[in-house]
Amino acid sequence: MSRMARREAVARRRARMALIGACVFAVVVLATSLPLRTWLDQRAAVAATAATVRRLAHDNQELAAQAATLAKPATIRALAHRQFGYIEPGQKAYIVVPAGRSGSATSHSEAGQSPLSQPVAAPGSPSSAEAVGIGSVSGASSTGVAGASARAGSSRRVSKRRGSPGFWTRVAHSLEFWG
Repeated sequence: MSRMARREAVARRRARMALIGACVFAVVVLATSLPLRTWLDQRAAVAATAATVRRLAHDNQELAAQAATLAKPATIRALAHRQFGYIEPGQKAYIVVPAGRSGSATSHSEAGQSPLSQPVAAPGSPSSAEAVGIGSVSGASSTGVAGASARAGSSRRVSKRRGSPGFWTRVAHSLEFWG
């Protein structure tokens, strides 16, 4: 090989090395200046959003079909009849009421109810206590709030010994009565 051929071979090698170095430098610059991870995350977010848009478009088509069905007069009449009891002109409507229990006063008081033929029972009154099935409230006099709380404390202690319901049971029964 002549000296000239060697120089040309070295020059070609240098040119190749410069080209490879420039490519490596360009890749390093692009990798550091463009956040690759962010780009990949954004691609995934775009794909997820596109899937959501496709699902919503499908749901929108189904809802449009349902709206078209609901706009028909026959559907409107059927829904009005089923949900609100509307009837067509010339039809007769009958309301069937389920049979109730016997109307005796004991069944009303057992259920915590007061018949309409009797006066209204005030909460905490003996008639209210009898209606919920706990008997009359002991010591119901007009001594005031302090006397009532003292009686409640003593009746609570006594009621536990006698086996009658406690305070919270009476409260629950009273709430059921008025509920």
